[in-house]
Amino acid sequence: MTSRTCATRRTGRGFTLVELLVVMGILAVLVSLIVGVSTYVRSRSLEDDTRTRLTLIDSAMTEYYELTGNYPTEPTGGSDPTAADQLLDLPQSRDILMNLEGEAIAGSGTPGRYFVDSYGNEIIYRRTGGVGGRPVFISPGSDGDEGTPNDNVRSDE
Repeated sequence: MTSRTCATRRTGRGFTLVELLVVMGILAVLVSLIVGVSTYVRSRSLEDDTRTRLTLIDSAMTEYYELTGNYPTEPTGGSDPTAADQLLDLPQSRDILMNLEGEAIAGSGTPGRYFVDSYGNEIIYRRTGGVGGRPVFISPGSDGDEGTPNDNVRSDE
């Protein structure tokens, strides 16, 4: 009779170890799902923001070309203006670039200004190499290295 009384008293007081482990397991699965989804969403957001920046830069480059008949040149020396300098010096393309948000334009003075992607890396300008031989701006991606699979955001796509 005493064994039955102990069993009744024990089940009415709290959770068993197995029940607690099951709840902890369910919580661990939910947390891992939330972390995975939030990491994906953040990565996708940075890529979309970089794509938007490159679209605006490409629009400014097209405006520059229509007004001057040339694309910006690549700097060959320390005192040569960068592509960003050339685009920002023309009022019509500068007006387009003023729509860039945040820290999209870095550097101070001419020469030396450059565009920055959402990852904080300098956007690379190549006068040739884009679709149809057009100039292209390339984001080095999350790793910051040019020529890796993370270079998935280009102005000519």
